[in-house]
Amino acid sequence: MRYYIDTSVLIAYVNEKDPNHELSLMVVPKEGERIISDIVELELYSVFSRTLKLSEEELDALVNYTVLKGNCKKEELDFNKLFETAKSLANITKLKSLDLLHLSASILLNCELITLDKELENARNKISSYLP
Repeated sequence: MRYYIDTSVLIAYVNEKDPNHELSLMVVPKEGERIISDIVELELYSVFSRTLKLSEEELDALVNYTVLKGNCKKEELDFNKLFETAKSLANITKLKSLDLLHLSASILLNCELITLDKELENARNKISSYLP
C-alpha cells in the first residue's frame, strides 16, 4: 500500500516535542510506502524558514532530515494534471487551495492520504465514490 503523508503529519512524526507527535505515531502506517510530493517539500521549507532562524545549508539539512527520518520518498507530479484534478474537485470539496493540491496529489500518486486535518480527511471521504 502507498500512503501520501501530509506535511503536518510528517513534522509531528519527526518532532517528538510536537503536540501531535503521539497521534502521528498512531496514524502513520508501519508498513507500505510513505510518499510525499514537491508540495510537501515546499511546505517544509516554508514552515521551517518561518519558525526557525536557519542558514540555507541548515534549512536544506533540516528538510532532508525530516524526509529521511519520516522514511518518505518524494515522487514527481505532472503539475498540469495536478491543477486539472484540483480544479475538477474544487466545487465538490470546497477546500482551500493548498489542501486541494494535497488531495489531488494523493489521488494522482495513487496513495491513501494520511492527514490530521479533519476538513481534508472529510473531503477525501466525500470524493471516495468518484475515485477508481
